[in-house]
Amino acid sequence: MTEASKATRERAAATILELEAKAHAVELETLARADELKEQIKSAAIQTKSEVNRLNVSREAILKDAAAY
Repeated sequence: MTEASKATRERAAATILELEAKAHAVELETLARADELKEQIKSAAIQTKSEVNRLNVSREAILKDAAAY
């Protein structure tokens, strides 16, 4: 193997390692973002359920008042 081909092979190996490291970093960022989004969705679901419960209580009060007439 010539010196030039050795150098090319070494550069290719270094590039592969660099790209693998970048891919791993992107994977970690993606997982972290997915966790953030899951928490936001969970929070929104809790808020929505709370709002639905509040509206149901209001509706029941309105129906009760209407029945009193």
